[in-house]
Amino acid sequence: MELFSHPLYTFTYDPELGVITFRWTPDTEGMSVHDYKEALHNFAGFAFDNPARGLLVDIREFRFRSASDLGTWRDDVIAPRYVKAGVKKFAYVASPGVIERMKGSMRERKRGFEEDYFNTEEQALRWLST
Repeated sequence: MELFSHPLYTFTYDPELGVITFRWTPDTEGMSVHDYKEALHNFAGFAFDNPARGLLVDIREFRFRSASDLGTWRDDVIAPRYVKAGVKKFAYVASPGVIERMKGSMRERKRGFEEDYFNTEEQALRWLST
């Protein structure tokens, strides 16, 4: 079911799987840092409001070029909110080239939940449901 729709992203929830999906849109090309932070805060809020053991972020249409310090901000501010909400697994869906770049930098940090990277939403949902 759709939880929230915005020109830059949508959130959907599957209560049977306990998964909230975050889909970025191509309109993120013109997004500001404030828009990015607001989106992640909103996503964490929906994780509190809807029992979710897994979160899925589809970045295949993500066009924003973020500053490197936003990753640190996400780890320090947003990731602890996911943990407090009870999230156990976090999946990314991206193109193969993007996945390879993300794996190196993202896996170095421990965030309090398992993370993995997938080429398709179906693969990610299968992993999140185990």
